[in-house]
Amino acid sequence: NMTLNGIGRMEIARTLNSEGIPSPMQYRLQTGIEKDSTYKNEYWDSGCVYAILRNPVYIGDMEQRTEVQAFYKGEKPRRTKKDERIYVKDTHEAIVSRDDYEKVQRILDESAKEHTTRLHKYDHIKKKDNIFRGVLYCGDCDNQLSFYYSSHAL
Repeated sequence: NMTLNGIGRMEIARTLNSEGIPSPMQYRLQTGIEKDSTYKNEYWDSGCVYAILRNPVYIGDMEQRTEVQAFYKGEKPRRTKKDERIYVKDTHEAIVSRDDYEKVQRILDESAKEHTTRLHKYDHIKKKDNIFRGVLYCGDCDNQLSFYYSSHAL
């Protein structure tokens, strides 16, 4: 409902945290599913909200084979493409209407498209090589310093 009302994922996460609603990992600890207490400070973030908004389980559908791996071949786990997944409709009672879910998917798809467009906003600007790469390091943390263009006039 918050997404349908135009509220962004980060703001949803902030709201859930401020209302004291346990994050999925906190819930797993509280119910005893997870025993490792290193996760006790795992709070809501935009990625967690995004995963829930994209998950079809809330409309009563099951999506399986979302990740594959082959240990015996030395393959690391990887996410599968949508057309490689097993999808079964109406396996259980829905808690979100299919109509609302589809509206949220359109909102998320549009947001992703806008983000991709913004990523390429300055592609027309000629890139210069960073002559200081591997030369300049931070005196405090010893990380390599990066060179960034600013599109704003000082």
